[in-house]
Amino acid sequence: MNNRDQWLEYHTRQASHAVTKAKSHASLRDLHKRLAAWHTAKVEDGDESHNEAAECHAVMADKHDFLTERYTDEGEYHAGKAKILKAMGSGDNDELEKRSGIMPDSVMGVIPDNVRAVPRHGAPELGNGLVDTSTVDPALRKFVQVDATDTD
Repeated sequence: MNNRDQWLEYHTRQASHAVTKAKSHASLRDLHKRLAAWHTAKVEDGDESHNEAAECHAVMADKHDFLTERYTDEGEYHAGKAKILKAMGSGDNDELEKRSGIMPDSVMGVIPDNVRAVPRHGAPELGNGLVDTSTVDPALRKFVQVDATDTD
């Protein structure tokens, strides 16, 4: 699994989780609204003992409404990121892949180009300053080769 696929899986899972949370909070919001209405009706019938419960359920409904909106926004965010990552992997939208900036183009975009090997105490000698790169994947050799002219 490559880096893009891992991010795609992450954003897809997060979107699904956010939708589940939003639905749960929407259900709780509706329940508290019904309970607040029931207690309010009791207060209107003259039973003041339900006043505090009506207020409490109204506040809880507002809190769950806020969380419903928050998780809905979060789900839309992660679904949008997953959509971009799917488009990047399909090969259908090369321009999107160039402009997105979600993943670096190369390791050199992250690591400075003036890094050199510094052997730790007790490490085997590097010989003439060159590291054997014959066992390294050809695509990665440029990242591990040591320049023999670098004597700093």
